[in-house]
Amino acid sequence: MIKITKEMKEDAIREIQQFFLNERDEEIGDLAAENVFVFVKEKLGPIFYNEAIADAQKWSCKG
Repeated sequence: MIKITKEMKEDAIREIQQFFLNERDEEIGDLAAENVFVFVKEKLGPIFYNEAIADAQKWSCKG
């Protein structure tokens, strides 16, 4: 499980809100932004994490 501090989560939620405003000209509230955050963390986070581990293993084998 990915551990994220309260401050990191709050920053991410603000970034998501800013993204929606900049890219879609749409204001979303804290709850909607938090739902996006949870989705990315739970569904996409493991994909990125596993890829990063695989990349690190490749580099450690080259050393």
